[in-house]
Amino acid sequence: MGRTALQLVKEVSGSMAIEGLELQNEEIDMLQLCAAGKVTTESLLESLIRKHNQCKTK
Repeated sequence: MGRTALQLVKEVSGSMAIEGLELQNEEIDMLQLCAAGKVTTESLLESLIRKHNQCKTK
C-alpha cells in the first residue's frame, strides 16, 4: 500500500525543516491538496511562483 497524502506532506515538511526551510501552514495545506489529487502540481507551482515573485518586488 502506498503512502497517504498526510504521510507525504509530513515527509516533505521534515525534509524542508532539515534544510532550514520551515513550511508555513498555508504551504502545508496546499501540499496536502496536491498530494490528495485535488490540485494539480502545475497549479500549485504557479501559485507558489506568483506568491514568491510578489514578495521580491515589495
